Amino acid sequence: MACRGGCTAECRSYVALSELRKEFGQLWRSCWGHKQPAEAFNAWLFEALSLEEPQGPLPTSTEADSEAVLTWVTLQIPFQWPYTEDVTEAEVNFKSFLEALKCPAAHWPGISAQLVDDMALKLEGQTAVESEDQATALRSAALRAFRPLLRSTLEEQLKNFLRQLDVALQTIHQKLAAEIGEVTDVSVDVEETAKMVRLELRGSLPESMEGKLPRRHEIHAEHWQKLKRLYKEDLKDFPEKCWMLLMRYRALFGPHDEGAGWHMALTPSVFEALQQELKVTHELFASPLNCTLPSYCSLFKDTDAAFGSSGSFFHFGKSLPAPGSFECNPPFEDGLMLKAVNCILQSLHQEVKPLSIALILPIWPGSPAMISALKSSFCRGSIEIRGSSHCYLNGRQHYCKPNHMLLCQAEARGSLLVVLQNSAGTQLWPLTSAALQRLQDAWQPAKRQKTEKAAQTKAFESEKALSPKAALAPERI
Repeated sequence: MACRGGCTAECRSYVALSELRKEFGQLWRSCWGHKQPAEAFNAWLFEALSLEEPQGPLPTSTEADSEAVLTWVTLQIPFQWPYTEDVTEAEVNFKSFLEALKCPAAHWPGISAQLVDDMALKLEGQTAVESEDQATALRSAALRAFRPLLRSTLEEQLKNFLRQLDVALQTIHQKLAAEIGEVTDVSVDVEETAKMVRLELRGSLPESMEGKLPRRHEIHAEHWQKLKRLYKEDLKDFPEKCWMLLMRYRALFGPHDEGAGWHMALTPSVFEALQQELKVTHELFASPLNCTLPSYCSLFKDTDAAFGSSGSFFHFGKSLPAPGSFECNPPFEDGLMLKAVNCILQSLHQEVKPLSIALILPIWPGSPAMISALKSSFCRGSIEIRGSSHCYLNGRQHYCKPNHMLLCQAEARGSLLVVLQNSAGTQLWPLTSAALQRLQDAWQPAKRQKTEKAAQTKAFESEKALSPKAALAPERI
């Protein structure tokens, strides 16, 4: 099928984001003296895009500050914390961290010994509490306690890094603007088999793009059919829009799929339980490729709206539609999680009509988002998911091998499901101890195996007649 410019524009965006990712890595090494952590770029990108309604994969500009960059920098500077579960090793690492704080180095100006020692004394009482994961708790407590000092000490270097990154970003934007007039003759060919669908871009691209991007994408046949069910526009454009969607998320994942972890999702059996117990109708962080419900928010409205997306949560969530019951599984990055929780709590405070949010967060010691949610007056209950129950759908679920579809992280610290409701929400969707237990059971391996396929089909069948707006706020229709 012939494209009308959208595919070529998406190719340009792919190349532009790849260039920005490369620039980010080079700047990181020159500014901080280390290879960038695998997830640092995506953490910054999600943070930057959350500040605007993205019309492409690139932010408009770079802010003068970045919580995400600071987080990843302080895992390397002034001390690169090695991971350990051994408390004795963690205590040795903590002492090394304190010494590194005091000693100036190539990319670290140093902090006065008195300030470091005073903060260490204050920290002693906070880290003496017994914990299942005391080694990790010690590292987390230290980094959080020293973060203000780390921020003030690295402030100028951080600003310099972000200034240089913005120069690179604006150069890429200018290059994109200069290429807009280039005309190409390309089309999307579709090859369907019983299990997979292959979409390939045919035709000539500008020389500046040739060899720099993937032309072919594969998607499971069942996901192809799901996208057709979600699709809201003229079906003759479906192959082109689908190819553009796959290209966008391929660009987001990165050349080694390092960003796919940000795209993991709850299993259909958990969603089935959320629908049964809390009447959840909308996902606040999803995409057309990983959503279970037909009503959802996603990062890229320009490519995703054709498949029913309500756009970015950080715009949609400024005032959550009520009455409404939502699932919220934000990217597991401290700054983004806290921002999401603050948006939710603000909506709960302002809205008198029923609101309910099933919030999923990682169990990270000292996480501000987790603490804020659990201590909120809107918290109606919570469950912890650990061990063999701690599983998510692969962020590459739409094309990965079937035996890689489910990612079980038995050794990880676990996840937390918190139910937040205003008073009207509690009356409409009461959270009983039996309901909490059924939500807990939905994560169990036996339950998953029994209900996975049926649950996802049921989610679409039960709501396919409703528009996202109708599903969210029936009283307004």
